[in-house]
Amino acid sequence: MKFLLAAAMAVIAIVFIPGNVLAQSNDVILRRLDVLEKENTALRDRVRRLEARKTAALPAAPAAPLPSTATYAMASKAPVAPAPDRRPVSPVDWSGIHVGVFSGYALGQWSGTAPDYPHQPVNGPLGGIAIGYDYRLPANWLVGVEADIAAADVKQTDNYIDAAITLRLDYLATLRGRLGFAWDRNLVYLTGGLAAGHLKSTVNQYHPGGSGSPPFQTSDEHVHYGYALGAGTQWAFLDNASLKFEYLWVNLPEQMYIFPRAPNFTGDNTARTGWSGHTAKVGVDWLFH
Repeated sequence: MKFLLAAAMAVIAIVFIPGNVLAQSNDVILRRLDVLEKENTALRDRVRRLEARKTAALPAAPAAPLPSTATYAMASKAPVAPAPDRRPVSPVDWSGIHVGVFSGYALGQWSGTAPDYPHQPVNGPLGGIAIGYDYRLPANWLVGVEADIAAADVKQTDNYIDAAITLRLDYLATLRGRLGFAWDRNLVYLTGGLAAGHLKSTVNQYHPGGSGSPPFQTSDEHVHYGYALGAGTQWAFLDNASLKFEYLWVNLPEQMYIFPRAPNFTGDNTARTGWSGHTAKVGVDWLFH
């Protein structure tokens, strides 16, 4: 507005004021116009600063980006991680018939009338089969029965001055009850019952009839009936198959062995003999419901 007023006054001055006066005041007018121009520039700068402050004071509303076709395709094809399997471990039904195979080792000793029998170890491997039946009781308890039979090579030779006696346990069988407790895929149990073992005693006499007599071999054998006590554990690696560990203490009481006499032999031909010891077995059982 001030600029327009100054321009109008300049026009009036040119028209109505004489030339000498106009020439004298020309410099004044030009200086006045220059001042007005500077004031106008300052005013515009101030207006711009005020508008910038108002714009900064307003909150910036972020514009939501529109999903592009490529972004949607990538999201739709992104692999989804499967949810973790939180299903509980299914317990195994241990009831029913079970059949298994096993192998193991026996650590025992002789018993009998010879003074050094208790000090002689009679050890060796064994292996066989087992069959049984279990019935499930409330609160995860289990009761059952099991029978097993094993071929064995449990033996030891006792040497004397004029003879050698070899005792060998070649078969061992048990018939036992079982009381167990099961959880998840595990079973622990106590067991006990009858045991039967076949023992054979062989005597090699170097000179039974004197210094000049020939060697002579004689033997006697018996089935010994005793007892077995122990415990075991099983872990089901399948719903119908389990890994089995079992320990048994087996006692086969003494029996009288009567050996055929060698020619011209007049000494004692009888001996009381038995065996007792530890057995440790590992095997696999299959369950049939």
